[in-house]
Amino acid sequence: MKIAAFSLFLLTSVICFGQTETNEVLWTGLGTKIKFNKKIRLDLEQQVRFQNEFKNYAYTFTEFGLNYKPTTKIRLAGNYRYMTYERGIRHRYALEAHYTFKPKNSNFYFHIRERFQAFIWQDNNSSTSNIRNLITIGYKAAKLVRIYTTQEWFYRLDNINTLTTYRGTAGINWNISTAITLMTYYSYQKSINSTFKKNTHIIGLRGFYKINLSKKGKK
Repeated sequence: MKIAAFSLFLLTSVICFGQTETNEVLWTGLGTKIKFNKKIRLDLEQQVRFQNEFKNYAYTFTEFGLNYKPTTKIRLAGNYRYMTYERGIRHRYALEAHYTFKPKNSNFYFHIRERFQAFIWQDNNSSTSNIRNLITIGYKAAKLVRIYTTQEWFYRLDNINTLTTYRGTAGINWNISTAITLMTYYSYQKSINSTFKKNTHIIGLRGFYKINLSKKGKK
């Protein structure tokens, strides 16, 4: 049953994937999630990304995120990303709204995320902005393993007002312990509504250490 469920998730993500390979990239990251109480959490992460079949350095970034969870199903977040390229420094600001639904007595869960984000280059102050719509279907395959698939669409603003990118992902979250989580995933990304077609294959490997500072976590 677990293998069949995973195969179904994987098929959901790859059914739209194309055949042309243009770039293979690797996203690696280490971070921490600091839970202050049931509603407030601070996320910190450092990522390094590689391109051209993982051979060449692409860029690195440091991200800070603050999460507020007013209910068990809703989470609001804001984050800032300091990105370092060969060209120079780029800033990213994002606001997010998350909704998660888990049917009673089921190992499946469903997640929706809406994100507004803006990028600003430091050298000339040029900027771009978009809205990203994401849908996730996940399954708790074991106590320490969750498998999932996501479908995501990028909608470009800046008076362009059109869908520009699609990204499909299949991944596994490994809860190695109550404090350590490892994310492994594969994503396929392609340009849409553009004369310049770019397809990207992404391998992700990210680890997080959780710190619980709430009263419950200290018991």
